[in-house]
Amino acid sequence: MPLVTGYGSGSGPGSATAGGQPAAIRDRVAVVFALTAVCLGLYLYLGRLSSSPLQTGNESMYAVPPIYMLQYRDFLVPRFEGATFLDKPPLAHWSIAASYSLFGISVASERLPGAVASLATVLAVYLWVRRRSGERAAVLAGLILLFTYSFWTFMRYSSGDVFLTLFVTLAAFALDAASRNTEGSDWRYAVPAGIALGLAFLSKGLIGLVLPVGAVATGLLLDRTRPIRAWSRGLAAAVVVLAVTAPWHWAMTRRLGADFWKQFYWEQQFLRGATSRFMPSARGIVYYIPVLALAAFPWSLFLIRSLRRRRPSSLPLGWFLFGIVFWSLLVMKREVYMMPLFPAIAILVAERLESEAARERPPGRLAWFLAAAVVILALAVVVWGFRFLSATLGRDAVILVAPSLAILALVLLAGGLTAERVRIPIAMALACGLVFFALEKVDEGINRFDPIPEFGERVRRECPSGCDAFFVSLNAAHQEFYSRSPWIPLGRPRELIGRTHHKTAYLLMRTADEPLLSEVPMPSVVLERRPWLAGSWMKAARTPGKSPFESLSLVRLDLP
Repeated sequence: MPLVTGYGSGSGPGSATAGGQPAAIRDRVAVVFALTAVCLGLYLYLGRLSSSPLQTGNESMYAVPPIYMLQYRDFLVPRFEGATFLDKPPLAHWSIAASYSLFGISVASERLPGAVASLATVLAVYLWVRRRSGERAAVLAGLILLFTYSFWTFMRYSSGDVFLTLFVTLAAFALDAASRNTEGSDWRYAVPAGIALGLAFLSKGLIGLVLPVGAVATGLLLDRTRPIRAWSRGLAAAVVVLAVTAPWHWAMTRRLGADFWKQFYWEQQFLRGATSRFMPSARGIVYYIPVLALAAFPWSLFLIRSLRRRRPSSLPLGWFLFGIVFWSLLVMKREVYMMPLFPAIAILVAERLESEAARERPPGRLAWFLAAAVVILALAVVVWGFRFLSATLGRDAVILVAPSLAILALVLLAGGLTAERVRIPIAMALACGLVFFALEKVDEGINRFDPIPEFGERVRRECPSGCDAFFVSLNAAHQEFYSRSPWIPLGRPRELIGRTHHKTAYLLMRTADEPLLSEVPMPSVVLERRPWLAGSWMKAARTPGKSPFESLSLVRLDLP
């Protein structure tokens, strides 16, 4: 994220002014804070990619199919858990496959494309805000996005949503420009908008078209502005979108026929969002309010005062309002769906805090004190559970959490007690980065009790020519990444009967379920039993008298 000497002089509509002249902020402390925060952010995003093992769930479904793409030289139809996998469009899989080809198959190379896409999103937000609100607001917007907790964590674990966020951001900026600028030909605006929309579709499907179009339309509605040459520019952009996406549709239809359209569009695009088929337990219409408050903390506490129209474009406000309403109306609700809204939140909050920098008595101090109170409460919880966490995860894993939370609390209190609005917001971003680093060390301590990587690598060593593999009553799809062979989920061991194709099979199961092996009429050997930290370490800390560990068993079956 570029930084200019002297930390910029804003001249856009949102820049602080004094005496009618653009404010030129040349605070060396603010510059040092900003540069330090950028360096810390780059380290967190790029330097810690392999600090935790692959995660089950979302990350597995993006990490595993590219392995088979390279293995079988088939880059069209993904495979996962022993079957064709049409849940997601191909862009994330292709990007990860390219990374594997360049750097080898590893956790770091799997996460690298998502990290680069996340940083590209930060850069896009910085450049857009700088043009309309000045350098200071742009730097703050970039730092807010960089140090939004869930933006950072989802960067690792959900590649499709990372690419979706990048291209939704670019498409929203391009469409907004196309809707408001009178100069230039239609194709000048249609080409970048159409390319971004097409890539957003190839990242996550139809939502890649709905979100940016809805965001721009809502922003225009808020501003009571008619889009410039909407039909001609819209049709030109649609032609570009078709040019980007049609080859993939043609190839998939030729390969899979009508089954592609049924699985991808009907099941994954419509039924997933509009019915309870993929989400049996209902989540209410206000589900995302507490999720967003936690996911973007502490920035979320400044969001309410930031929800205002703004000239020359209310795009960020329309983006946030349309996104939160749209996602709330769908049946399928997941925390990661909020990721495309984080750039809008960063812009809204940054421009609001920037506007307060010119005031002698900036309003909104309650948000600072409330954020400080939440952090102090979290600090108290960490201090209370420190002995248990140190004994469980190791002192080195938790020693940094309390000091980093204390620093963040002090910065927030300073924001509430003083009128300073140049250094403190940047210091808050830097303090958030320190908390992220401390939590990363905790995560390392937790991951010492994940036996999946070593189990998977053992299976790969012992079974290089292929074998059958199953996991029983577990969500352990990331085992497939480490073993390089499909793992099929089972409810009970007996379900593997008739589903084996090799002389050797492996089972991953809870040690407590080992008596169920008697259901299988074939010899079995328990190769390893390893401790496993099941569930949340926070939940474990609340019951210190009870062991937080379960045991996982790796079992080999010798088939006749």
